[in-house]
Amino acid sequence: MNPENIETVDSIHVSVTDESNNPVGQVDVAIGDITSTTGNAGGCTLRNVPVGTVTITATKEGYENYTQEVNITSETETLEIILEEI
Repeated sequence: MNPENIETVDSIHVSVTDESNNPVGQVDVAIGDITSTTGNAGGCTLRNVPVGTVTITATKEGYENYTQEVNITSETETLEIILEEI
């Protein structure tokens, strides 16, 4: 239950790939306090994400840190992140 009555999306699948479209595992993905780590297939799920403009980050050693503002709506189901190797 959401005590502050802020609209949230139950779950959003995040897909992380490199510039060659290969999945990147063990990437730490976060929107505020909501965090997850990608598996070997480059995917993870963020739960109870607030609707509105949020900042998503993705970090992994050997890659540029990723930070992007995204607009989450009640219809948002997936987010795609492309990491650049250092």
